[in-house]
Amino acid sequence: MDCTTCHTEEAATMEDGSMGACVHVQEAQTECSTCHVDSATLSEVHQDATATDVMPKKLKESSVEPATCQAAGCHDVSADDMLALTADVTELTDSQGTQVNPHEVMGLTAGHADILCSDCHSMHKAKANAADTCVSCHHAGVYECNTCH
Repeated sequence: MDCTTCHTEEAATMEDGSMGACVHVQEAQTECSTCHVDSATLSEVHQDATATDVMPKKLKESSVEPATCQAAGCHDVSADDMLALTADVTELTDSQGTQVNPHEVMGLTAGHADILCSDCHSMHKAKANAADTCVSCHHAGVYECNTCH
């Protein structure tokens, strides 16, 4: 199925060099189904869709599971290697100066276990700000728990 027939905005990101989708298409020769692997759900939501249907104003985002990102030939490095690769990332520094390695917090607590790669790495939008994911819970600008309630 050619997803780009209807999903033209997403298709445009696959040709825009500033978008992650473009990098994936050019460097890894991926296509939509490489990352969007939940064929059962995709089939269900597209069951009666036609190319002439009016597209909804807001689409539900398709999730891309971390296992898909970490598949062989993609971002298939160990957790320790990923931590080492991002050890010097300073993007996640809170208002108290606490610096957080983004890949270290994933899975530490119940709330962090729900963080997906795509929550911080958006492929179809301009560069995502990973801190936006953090402030959805750490809205006081502090990465320590129990500081605002």
